[in-house]
Amino acid sequence: MLDIKKISELRSEYIAQWEVSAQHFEKQNYYKWMSSFLDGYDKVLEVGTGSGTGTKALIESGHQVISIDENPNCLDVAQTKLERDGFKVLRFNRETLNLDMPFSYSVQYSAIQTVDSNYDAILLQADIANDPKLYEWLKTQNIDAVTCWLIGSHGARSFNSYLQENGNPQTPAHYRILTQNRVYEVADEILSKGKVLHIVDRGVELDDFQRAQLIQCHEDQASVTTLKVINIDSLAYEESRDSSAMSMMVTNQATGEVIEKPKLAFSSVLTQKS
Repeated sequence: MLDIKKISELRSEYIAQWEVSAQHFEKQNYYKWMSSFLDGYDKVLEVGTGSGTGTKALIESGHQVISIDENPNCLDVAQTKLERDGFKVLRFNRETLNLDMPFSYSVQYSAIQTVDSNYDAILLQADIANDPKLYEWLKTQNIDAVTCWLIGSHGARSFNSYLQENGNPQTPAHYRILTQNRVYEVADEILSKGKVLHIVDRGVELDDFQRAQLIQCHEDQASVTTLKVINIDSLAYEESRDSSAMSMMVTNQATGEVIEKPKLAFSSVLTQKS
């Protein structure tokens, strides 16, 4: 049985695990590598706040950030982290949760207040998948770049009624693709010519065949938009060895078998509005 308490517990569980991984990634300067692709783009929309570690890296690289996450527990951790480090943060809670059935819930989002530009980061409770008020507000914000880094979500997310009706993601990989597809569409709606969308995923080191597959995948995702792939890059990395971190299982795409001791790498895909 799904209830408000259970949703909150699963949200808390997610951010507790992700923060361990994010702290490790920060120590290894992986977020600095990600943010380096956005030099020259001032105002960034970050899709997926997580623990705020990526948000912090963007601010430290000179960007003003609007960061969205549907998980308020993520925003709690991010707000504490950013304010502790002396950054000026605005925070907006917007959701009203509704239990529709024993195994389904929906969310209503309130309007977004008008804000001035005197901030380092806006932390905004929002859902990139289904949030019409968010889309309209973002069109007024003169966004220069959109990021979607290492996207993931909590265990209750698949019970969201909108997602159940529009793809019903049953695996992390399926959820990632559905989310990225929507990010492509929203980025196309809010970005002006020359602005960029940057996606980073965890995976394995790319050989020539895998690199070609990755390019084709993102060209397919971008095909319904005016965004064009302009840069593909990768960086070898290591997962945290802390058992409480969020683990990643790597499988063979053809057979589904788990790959033992894979050579891990982040993949970076930069697309530009034409």
